[in-house]
Amino acid sequence: MIKVWFHLHSEYSLDGCLKLNKIINLAEKNNIQAVILIDHNNLVPPEELEKIKKIKIISGEEIKTKEGEIIGLFLKEKIEPNLSPEETIRKIKEQGGLIIIPHPFDHFRREVIKKEALLRIVDQIDIVEIFNSRNILNSDNKKALEFAKKYNKVFIVGSDAHSIFEIDKTLIEMDDFSDPNNFLEKLKKAKFYTYRSSIFVHFLSTLNKILRKFRILK
Repeated sequence: MIKVWFHLHSEYSLDGCLKLNKIINLAEKNNIQAVILIDHNNLVPPEELEKIKKIKIISGEEIKTKEGEIIGLFLKEKIEPNLSPEETIRKIKEQGGLIIIPHPFDHFRREVIKKEALLRIVDQIDIVEIFNSRNILNSDNKKALEFAKKYNKVFIVGSDAHSIFEIDKTLIEMDDFSDPNNFLEKLKKAKFYTYRSSIFVHFLSTLNKILRKFRILK
């Protein structure tokens, strides 16, 4: 079994303040064997990932579509935002990636996927994030779990960490994996350990986004 962190936003997200080297150092310190990075409308550059030897790093993108966010996992090239959900999924599949729906029922996020779109694409979804540490209402996580069970989707849990205070909130234990299909199969038998983040982490990432937008913070 290996320990995996899923849904961490690095410095390559506008609202992320986790430096890539800091993530790797913390993963090694906490005996984490794999880290799945998810950045907003961006990917960690391949040349940066090639430098990392001790930890398995999987790169994903949380893509803003016209009807809410969709995660593409195991991507090689970033996908442009503001396409339709269907076009976004097509582009993810062209790269051999997996389709993940993050925090599908969060009441407070502007970019949560719209219910109509979710039902339209349900047959194309590979994985549903049934627990997100940043969800303020636990009932929103429960709705995600109910949805995933109803439509027989593979589960995943994520910290959605944007800062150091959130990075270890959620943990996955699973058998090691080698490729997208193998990851999907191994995830079906994974063990999940979850803990909700403080509501105040939302203010930290908003502040970080403002500072970076105006180039006050690099």
